[in-house]
Amino acid sequence: MVVTNDSDLCEPIRIVRDELHLPIGIFYPDKNLSRQLYQYASFVKPIRQSILRNSQFPPSLTDNVGTFHKPKAW
Repeated sequence: MVVTNDSDLCEPIRIVRDELHLPIGIFYPDKNLSRQLYQYASFVKPIRQSILRNSQFPPSLTDNVGTFHKPKAW
């Protein structure tokens, strides 16, 4: 499974499907799935915005280097 709507991932997804012979499920966060991605998927499913929102890291995290923040647009 891949969570994306980015057609830049078409080639890696195609390789997994065609060369490794594995099924590829694409879960997409936008209203419509990219047409380019659709042709490579074994199945597709939208992600509900509430699920996506609840799956993100908190607005700030701290590690041994310091605190960092996710962009406000996210």
